[in-house]
Amino acid sequence: MALAVTGASSYASSMPKTADVRPAHGAVRGPAALLTVMVLVTLLALLPDGARAAPPQGAGELEKQDVEAWLDGMLPALLEREAIPGASVSVVHDGEVLTERGYGFADLGTDSTGPQAVPPVPVDPHTTLFRVGSISKVPVATAAMQLVERGQLELDEPIADHLDFELETRFETPITLRHLLTHTAGFEEVIRGLFPADEQSVPTLREFLVEQAPEQIDEPGSTPAYSNYGYALVGYLIEQVSGQDLHDYLRAEVLEPAGASGATYEQPLPGSVAELAARPYPSTHEDAIGFELIGPWPAGSMSASASDMSAFMLAHLDQEDSPLLAEQSLATMHSPGLGEAELGNLAAGLQMTPGFFAEDRNGHRILGHGGDILHSHAAFQIYPEEGTGVFIGLNGSGAAADSSTVLRNAVLHGFADRYYPAAEEAPQPLETSADRAATVAGQYMVSRRGQSTFIRLNSLISTVSVEADGDTLRIPAVTDSSGQPISLVETEPWVWQDEDGAHRVAVEVGQDGEVEMIGLLPAFTLLPAPGWTTPVLLGFLAALVILGVALVAWPVRAVVGWRLSAPLLLSRRDAWLRRASLVAAALALGGIALWAVVAVSLIGAGGPSGPVMIRAAQLATLLGALGVVPAAWRAIRTWAGRRWLLAVMATLITLAFVAFTVCAVAGGLLTPDLSY
Repeated sequence: MALAVTGASSYASSMPKTADVRPAHGAVRGPAALLTVMVLVTLLALLPDGARAAPPQGAGELEKQDVEAWLDGMLPALLEREAIPGASVSVVHDGEVLTERGYGFADLGTDSTGPQAVPPVPVDPHTTLFRVGSISKVPVATAAMQLVERGQLELDEPIADHLDFELETRFETPITLRHLLTHTAGFEEVIRGLFPADEQSVPTLREFLVEQAPEQIDEPGSTPAYSNYGYALVGYLIEQVSGQDLHDYLRAEVLEPAGASGATYEQPLPGSVAELAARPYPSTHEDAIGFELIGPWPAGSMSASASDMSAFMLAHLDQEDSPLLAEQSLATMHSPGLGEAELGNLAAGLQMTPGFFAEDRNGHRILGHGGDILHSHAAFQIYPEEGTGVFIGLNGSGAAADSSTVLRNAVLHGFADRYYPAAEEAPQPLETSADRAATVAGQYMVSRRGQSTFIRLNSLISTVSVEADGDTLRIPAVTDSSGQPISLVETEPWVWQDEDGAHRVAVEVGQDGEVEMIGLLPAFTLLPAPGWTTPVLLGFLAALVILGVALVAWPVRAVVGWRLSAPLLLSRRDAWLRRASLVAAALALGGIALWAVVAVSLIGAGGPSGPVMIRAAQLATLLGALGVVPAAWRAIRTWAGRRWLLAVMATLITLAFVAFTVCAVAGGLLTPDLSY
């Protein structure tokens, strides 16, 4: 399934076409405008389907020879087609490594010849380290569950008891470890400092948590909303309770016991280990970028080989004798973290466990996680009941926005359909489905959002449409591999799903019969968009057009008047008001241009120029908004003077300034807080 929300996206997610949605997926294709950046950040974590289908799959037997033949027949061609340099894949089953395969290159080398030439380096599944992004959260969650198992932490006790700084909250319900592990602590989105410019710019974990603390916008336990900040808090709790440095704890208590001794959270990679890293490429046609640094590092900084991931998956699949957790602790970590008491009817849909995104495909329960940085992408899934696990890592984003998605889904979805095919019949809609589908239809915002700062503009422009088509629901942004919206049928009251049950959408309805939330994905909820959202955005776009035309008309009118000896005759006051309005229009449009520059910096370092540029954009926006005063004054004077054409034009410009100001205020562009 692909979720393609037009407008913006993880540190690298992929709005352009996302799919089987679970957190931390996608690919940022270079600098984007503010809106584009924000939607990309919003769905940083989705595992999308591509618009181009993977090769057709047949039935297969889950054994080494068949799996390797299947992978060898599919991945090399897909890597070449999607312009991704390399991939590393591992499959485990029944307590053993079934296969570990490397494809393509970890380093493309150079095209030059002679002594300075660098030969290409093939991917080695045993030693090549891939940046796995938000997969890093699963070992962190595992470490937290170890401390719960030892009685040093409790899933449902307030985390404030273990912090050495005050975490500001808005609700009486305390934040617990369970809330953090299931992305329901209620934090708004934080993107500042996601990608530090250099090693010196990477803050300590405590510095990040204190300096980048977001506002709490939802009551804990009520609204799933993916949060890197929340998992950074989990890492800090581990440090505080264990008394150990988080790097040391994760290595000694999680990675090494699991057998993933080559994996590391260090960034950049130390010494000779750096030579093992797959270089990240935008595509095979572009040069590699440098090591991808992450600000909230425990949430996304792990580097691991396919062999490391094999060992980690096997450790989680060993229900009775896992080197990481006791059987009951594993069961807790593999079960839904919240229930109907907290989530209402959303509990009937896809849910988070403490650390994993849970889903059903072809009637099988699957736990997994994906991860994306800028041009490194990875995903893994385990089948707890079948004792099976699959991992894929990529070191490139490819030629298209959904290229990494195509590769990942070709492996993950193709694997499920080949080795665990569906045996159930297609679901049948309920008799009252049409009425309920009509109730659900509308415009929605993604719960992973910024609200207290200028990031709020993202919520206004990245709404998701939900449509009713008779008995079925369709979300145009959610498509199959051919790009067609998937039809969802209601299989139980207020729960819709597709034919194979992989995509289940649960709806929470209030006592007044109005939709309160839609559980689109385990950590991504849709919230009803305010009714004024569309008019405000349309007014904003119209305002930009009107102000732009007014600015262009200014010199044009002057030239025409000069050539025809027909200057525009205005009183001194009217001339001054006209000039003031046009200068304000230029500032308003200049402010939008500055916000675009800010958008670029948000997915970059956000260094010293970041706050300066934001303040400059805010100042230009404020001065532009103040243009409503001279514009309105001039409109009143022209109407009073019965200069009808000028009066109509002045009124249009005044309305444009009003619409611009309303959107600037509604979008948070004038809020003083810089903790974005």
